[in-house]
Amino acid sequence: MCQCSIYSAIWPLNADPVLRSTRQACVVWLKNRVARAYKLDELIGDTKTVPIPPVDRQAIKQHIIPLLVTASSRPIRVQLTSCVKTVIGSDFPDEWPGLVDQVVSMLQSEDLPTIYAGLLVNLEILKSYKCVLRRIALHDGD
Repeated sequence: MCQCSIYSAIWPLNADPVLRSTRQACVVWLKNRVARAYKLDELIGDTKTVPIPPVDRQAIKQHIIPLLVTASSRPIRVQLTSCVKTVIGSDFPDEWPGLVDQVVSMLQSEDLPTIYAGLLVNLEILKSYKCVLRRIALHDGD
């Protein structure tokens, strides 16, 4: 069982001399690690999965959007967007209160990659609320 630090997966994503295949391997590992071990409530009773520690959870929230802005290829953006989706589903809005302000700032930028990343994150926020609104509508229909 790998207990690698999140930092070891994040740092190669923006390093210049790193091969594209290495970047993709790092981002796939990060996406899988986040998908399996980020949502703490889903890990109750699971003795095989090591939860992502709070310091690494904070590092993910701090670095994931800047990584999305500078992502060098579509496959890397897709994996990073999947990470964003998982973190939003677990932590937004209570444990990631600055996210909306960050997205608004990104959408007001004149830098196209920043705007695009802002749109991707905004879409994930909207999708998360769409699910919540569906559950409320189903509950109200009972």
